[in-house]
Amino acid sequence: MTKKRPLLTASNNRQLKDLLVDFLDQIKQRSETKPEVILKEWVKIIDPKWKGMTEASSFEKGIVVIKVRNAALYSLLVRQEGSKLLKKLQTKFPESDIKKLKFCIG
Repeated sequence: MTKKRPLLTASNNRQLKDLLVDFLDQIKQRSETKPEVILKEWVKIIDPKWKGMTEASSFEKGIVVIKVRNAALYSLLVRQEGSKLLKKLQTKFPESDIKKLKFCIG
């Protein structure tokens, strides 16, 4: 005769509802690290006066590519604001492994 395991517990005696909460938290974290979520967040992080002149276009291998409309703003972002903006994104999405912002005129 085989011993039946209770249906509502896992092998470590945690209840299914506890496992489900952990699982849903993992799904939420994964959805927050999707590139499209990070790219949409750019408009909330960038200074409102520059919002219309920049666009987050891609996120791949830890690099967020930002298109900038003119050379003056490009220079300002690269030299002065880039590290601050990178830190803001890294703070907002710590699990996404954002390593660098790459600005390009376009």
